[in-house]
Amino acid sequence: MTESPTGIVPKRPRIRRPDFPFALVIWDDAVVSSGDVRTEEIGHKAVRYHSAGWILRQNEVGVSVAAEWAPDEGTWRGVTFIPSGLLIEVRRL
Repeated sequence: MTESPTGIVPKRPRIRRPDFPFALVIWDDAVVSSGDVRTEEIGHKAVRYHSAGWILRQNEVGVSVAAEWAPDEGTWRGVTFIPSGLLIEVRRL
């Protein structure tokens, strides 16, 4: 950390962490084609995604993972719900 002209090192702000686990969620997602597609161009498989974030809820229905947290507001952004049938792995970090 850089000293100020007065020689005083400013304090780092205290980081507030949410009381939710952070994880990497590996899951398969459906694919949607838009526009005209030839039969041979159809990708007949799911696409595997990796999502990282806070696990807000996980049960037999699925998992909700949030990408961003606003500690001063107590709100979440970029929340993705993944049905349990699409989950491959939830790896806590």
